[in-house]
Amino acid sequence: MEKVNAMKQSLKFAVSFSLAAGVILAGAAAQAAPQALGLTASLRPTPMRCDAAGCRADLSAFCLQQQRADPRPGTVYEVAPGTRVTLLVTGHDGRQTRLDGARSLSFIDDRGFVSITARLKPEALAGLDVASVAIEVGQDAALLPATAGDDRNPQGEDEVALATGANRQKAETFYDKPGRDADAIRLTNAMINELPPDARGRDDTDGHLIGQALAQYQGAPIALEGASLAETIHRNCVAKADVTHQVDSMRSCLEGSHDILSTHVNIDFWNSLGGS
Repeated sequence: MEKVNAMKQSLKFAVSFSLAAGVILAGAAAQAAPQALGLTASLRPTPMRCDAAGCRADLSAFCLQQQRADPRPGTVYEVAPGTRVTLLVTGHDGRQTRLDGARSLSFIDDRGFVSITARLKPEALAGLDVASVAIEVGQDAALLPATAGDDRNPQGEDEVALATGANRQKAETFYDKPGRDADAIRLTNAMINELPPDARGRDDTDGHLIGQALAQYQGAPIALEGASLAETIHRNCVAKADVTHQVDSMRSCLEGSHDILSTHVNIDFWNSLGGS
């Protein structure tokens, strides 16, 4: 119980810290390139939700440059040089086609530095037998903000090299390797992707989300503490959605829980760099 309470206090601090940093940087951020982002490496591919308009999936992300401003909603990102993001297209016969995600996917930020939405246009799959689509993120993956014509403070080569090199490698310990917080973030993100972005279903709180997330990562090196924390997050969101009605949907609660926890981990990561 003491550990849980300590974590709650840390998460509250994380939110306050992030908000304060955003206020401080807001003025200086005008017409300046926002932060480079890291993408959590895949232990299992992330399934995409597809319809006639295309496919989408949310990927867990984190800030690699504390000194730069948070991305604003709608910020477009591009795959950094050396980053491997693969689109896995599985046909109805079980055969799998691997495509270069850097060419096929677009990346739009809608939730700050803790998550990025990957989108795929229908024409990208033209001529392919498609039963399902998923994204595989390679080791030390990073995204860079798309270059803007009015950028008064663009990303410098040295900045990019540090963010996508030494900083991203340091982040492996916090986001890529098995651990309580890293795996809880993974599992919570898996639950988020099971839900449509703009709808609420009657069965959202029936318990199937956590079951599917754990099944998706069955056999992966997930820490027991991480699975337990994800189960707690799910249980709390069910109560907030069905009992206390503190949230408008299960997805919004899961997103908030994911984002707060990821911010907490990001602060630990920044502190490991000496608050750089």
